[in-house]
Amino acid sequence: MSSSRTWRTGVACARGSRSATSSASPGVSYEAIHLTTLFRNKGFREGMFPVSERIARETVTLPLFPEMRETDVERVCESLKRVMRRKAA
Repeated sequence: MSSSRTWRTGVACARGSRSATSSASPGVSYEAIHLTTLFRNKGFREGMFPVSERIARETVTLPLFPEMRETDVERVCESLKRVMRRKAA
């Protein structure tokens, strides 16, 4: 599932972290900008922008690219279903 033209799409998970383990694991792409090294070095800290932090914690990214095969899509969908079931539990 790699491509020179890869896009990612975000999905909000209303109840918790974005972690998952599978061959099509969601990725972390939405770090709260004030918590990046650059902005931490400028004095920004956790808790300063709680809404941004919540959105970053609750967002996953999914692989999305033109060369995706049906099996790739199915694997991504199954991974997302597993994550959502764990969040609902």
